[in-house]
Amino acid sequence: MVRTYKKKSSRGNWSVESMKHAIDAGLSKSAGYRKAAQLHGVPQTTLERHVAKIRKGEVSLNSAPGNFKPVFSKQEEEELVRYLKDMEKLLFGLTTVVLRKLAYQLAEKKS
Repeated sequence: MVRTYKKKSSRGNWSVESMKHAIDAGLSKSAGYRKAAQLHGVPQTTLERHVAKIRKGEVSLNSAPGNFKPVFSKQEEEELVRYLKDMEKLLFGLTTVVLRKLAYQLAEKKS
């Protein structure tokens, strides 16, 4: 059994910030795709795909990765955590199922 796996490829080793800079360079036509990709250390085909999606309007430059958008703001989430901790101090611990139902009701009320 392998205990220490060593990655053999450099696939996916670019940062989101460097991709944003490369996309900016590609959109402003200050550099071609090849030059922008080399300059910022991102794959050229990935850069081309991202720029094409932005030009079509499918994705914005500032969108966060992932399929799900946060329902609660940081303040609302902290308020829910505070409520949970208060209930725990009163020896009224909530199960995960009850917590999920509570969060769902809060989300329904919000929207």
